[in-house]
Amino acid sequence: MLSPLRGWRRSRRPRTSRNVLMLCLFALMLLSPVAANASVADQLDAQRELMAQATEAPEGELQEEPTEETFVEPTEEPVIEPTEEPVVEPTEEPTEEPQGEQLGAIEVEYRECAEGYAFLDGTDEDDLDQMLMECAQVDDVEFTIDEGGPDGDTQETGEFGDSHVSFTEVPTGMRTVTQTTAFDTTYVVCEGIVQNGGPETGVMEVPVANGAIEWNLLDEEVAFCNWFVMAGAGTGTEVPGTETATEEPTGELVGSFEIEYRECADGYTFLDGTDEDLLDQMLMECTGDNDVQFQVMSGAYSASQPTGEIGDYHVSFTEVPTGMSTVTQTNAPATLVIYCEGIVSNGGPETGVMMMPIAGGAIEWNLLDDEIVYCNWFAGAGATAADATETPENEQVGSINVNYWECPAAYDVAAADPTALETDCTESPNGIPFQVSNAGGVIETQNTGDINDGVVAFANVPTGIVTISQVNAPAVPRVSCEGIVSNGGPETGRMDLAAPSGAVEWNLLDDEVVYCDWYTVPMGEPGDLTIYKWTCPEGYDPYAPGANPPVDCTEATDGVTFVLADNDPNTTDLQTDTGDSQPGAVYFGGLAPGNYTITETLPEGTGSAFVWNCNFLMLTFGGQMPISEGATFNLPFNGGTLRCDWFNVPGTDSTVTITKWYCPEGIAYDQEQAYYEQTCTQYHEGVDFKLTHTEGATFDTTDANGQAAWTGVPMGPFSIQEYIPAEYGEPIVFCGFTAFVDGAIADGFPQRVDAPNGYYESALELPNTSYFCRWFNVPGEPGEITIYKYTCPEGYDLYAWGANPKDDCPDTTNGVNFTLIDEDPGTVDLQTMTGDSIEGAVTFGGLEPGPYTVIETVPPDTQYVFVLDCYGQNMGELRPYPLEMG
Repeated sequence: MLSPLRGWRRSRRPRTSRNVLMLCLFALMLLSPVAANASVADQLDAQRELMAQATEAPEGELQEEPTEETFVEPTEEPVIEPTEEPVVEPTEEPTEEPQGEQLGAIEVEYRECAEGYAFLDGTDEDDLDQMLMECAQVDDVEFTIDEGGPDGDTQETGEFGDSHVSFTEVPTGMRTVTQTTAFDTTYVVCEGIVQNGGPETGVMEVPVANGAIEWNLLDEEVAFCNWFVMAGAGTGTEVPGTETATEEPTGELVGSFEIEYRECADGYTFLDGTDEDLLDQMLMECTGDNDVQFQVMSGAYSASQPTGEIGDYHVSFTEVPTGMSTVTQTNAPATLVIYCEGIVSNGGPETGVMMMPIAGGAIEWNLLDDEIVYCNWFAGAGATAADATETPENEQVGSINVNYWECPAAYDVAAADPTALETDCTESPNGIPFQVSNAGGVIETQNTGDINDGVVAFANVPTGIVTISQVNAPAVPRVSCEGIVSNGGPETGRMDLAAPSGAVEWNLLDDEVVYCDWYTVPMGEPGDLTIYKWTCPEGYDPYAPGANPPVDCTEATDGVTFVLADNDPNTTDLQTDTGDSQPGAVYFGGLAPGNYTITETLPEGTGSAFVWNCNFLMLTFGGQMPISEGATFNLPFNGGTLRCDWFNVPGTDSTVTITKWYCPEGIAYDQEQAYYEQTCTQYHEGVDFKLTHTEGATFDTTDANGQAAWTGVPMGPFSIQEYIPAEYGEPIVFCGFTAFVDGAIADGFPQRVDAPNGYYESALELPNTSYFCRWFNVPGEPGEITIYKYTCPEGYDLYAWGANPKDDCPDTTNGVNFTLIDEDPGTVDLQTMTGDSIEGAVTFGGLEPGPYTVIETVPPDTQYVFVLDCYGQNMGELRPYPLEMG
């Protein structure tokens, strides 16, 4: 627990067209796919290794114990969310991960077990290994994850590893993972591990409802799940401890609150309730009272209860829906002290005892499924409760304290160990400006010495991603920080942070105090820089085990142009080629200390480039090599003599770029490219595109210049799918390319291509091709939707070998009701039956472009319904089989 006197870590100082849609639906009996058989013993170690990697702490992380010296006292009423864990932000540049974007990952290993298989205890490592070996791996099993919005992500096992799906960059919060074709009997165990030494849940059984599980994903958490199903449709076999779809319907996830109430004398000194003995002492010294009213609210749920109704001085709220709940004491006194602990049943995670923030006589708790929250509620005698406005919402703050140290001239701060830094860097001057900023701009600027010698201390800093920066830093500093949340909250431990531009980022929690040591070298004398240029074998991977570029890549390369630029727009950039002054290298002399940008003109055929090291700067850039990738390197230079080794790797990867324009209504479809370039002059921003190639699929959205672009595209076939915006019809597309063949330029001049429904296919046949498309959107016209209704034979297996519903299910069906709904609540929904106007079909005409929902009133005795496919809609990409279930 963090006491009010929690001190700094070091003793020196407190640290401080028409759209025609044809849609076919089929009703049939559900049958399960047949399980495949495969041995997986050799994959168990690899899976554990992946899990172990997620828990490794970053290099250079120190775990020192605090002294008792005081610097910044934490606030007295911390707001600590029960499920929130400390977040250690990655060290990439801010542009690589948008501020506020918190992400995790969910990995699922899938197995199908024989009918009648007796599941073992998956929380036991040996039993889990046995099940993984006895049950079969199966690929092409579809899973879907929601991502907190209208759309989710769908994968099939085998795309990223045999019998495996991998959902990465998943937004945090309550996520649902669903097996599209669910089995009656499913058993799932999961373990969540927050990276970089963060908390772990341990392996636990996860409830399954309708083939889905829920997981409250934390930032930088990787959840590893083993997903077992029992083959055989309709078995309904119950696995011990496993819930089938009928046992717990979706949305009926509940927990409970148990509250023990005490009233303490006027002026009573409350003790630390996170200590068991002191908590017992308060329970004995303060008096219980009955008929004190409490209320719990969670969404639409509300329940009230007085103490004593179930047990003396006690209230018990059970079957409370999960999610954010508010527990309130009616007519609460001004003084409340509350300690709570949450425990998820059956070996699930526990929060530990924590002091709760209080506003208006109420606390909040993010209740998990099967969680029991035990609270000891102490009330002080005196006036009625303070108004909730005393703790306004959205005023969650923390504090940041920086100790600034200067090291001797030419001192290598990156290479020095922490003990040497403390010994060698003792100067701590005042007047050094620092800033704290966030997405809204600069929050505050301070100079060292404003508060204490060599120190800046920023209090009441809003929570979230903040940037701590030294203004006009003379060189890249060495920065280490730790964060401590008050009143027994989580601690990050001390860690080194990359500061390539004289700034670091921190995800500040509520009531967190961050302590940083900031080491730098004052501005030095002019110096010189030599860059040695090397070419590696084609396809070389510097991250491969045992890779050592200085040994593996020995071909010195002349004729490569480098440009060196400083931050002064009035100076002339310096340019030279390797070999001009010395073989395989460029030399820049007489450089004043400062920050420079070095740019390489990549030779044709170059697949990638990286800077392996500049003397010992790899430590400054996070302790890893290479220290930079790509054609541009931002170099902090502090004088002296500096050598950098820069490597190029030949490759065959290409780029694909789309430029998108609006066109006015009534434009002709049969003109040349120049006509559209003159007529359609406004870039179309915010349009989504999907690029699919031999290594997978990626998405991009057009920017303010109407561009979506992909790099590193492999040779071979590829496809582009535009997700055509509402109110637009068929696009007009021209595509071409430029490539190098034996040193000569090969041009494929732009030609008109067909892109029905926004879908276009082509291939990259030359290495290092720059492929481009000019894409014009044309406003659409009213259209129609026609739905043909078929019924399949009883017992029909959609997934059987050779199954083809178009041939196998020829019987059209009349008398089935369909309803069409648009997004406007003021319009009347359209409704008709198959056979009313077309045999076995319904049609809706005169529809304005936009999104619609189609609902079938399913006839009795139908097991389930699927949509086989749709034609004519703006979704011409390759689609799943079937298109949709339900």
